[in-house]
Amino acid sequence: MDYEDYAAAAALAHPRDRDEDAVRYFQELQFLAEDCEDQDAMLEVARCYEQGYGVQRDPAAAQRWTQRARQAQDY
Repeated sequence: MDYEDYAAAAALAHPRDRDEDAVRYFQELQFLAEDCEDQDAMLEVARCYEQGYGVQRDPAAAQRWTQRARQAQDY
């Protein structure tokens, strides 16, 4: 799944949607972000935390993921 796929899925979903598909989407993104160090996935994880998509809304976690993505870009 590439960034365009993430963006398309996010555009179709209600930002507060926490159904099974949203949770699965978040978990897949989190795997890509953590284990694969995928910068686009890190930014999308931040957006999910910011908007509460597939996970409980957490602005502090969103900020941490955004910062981590910025640091990954520097390498």
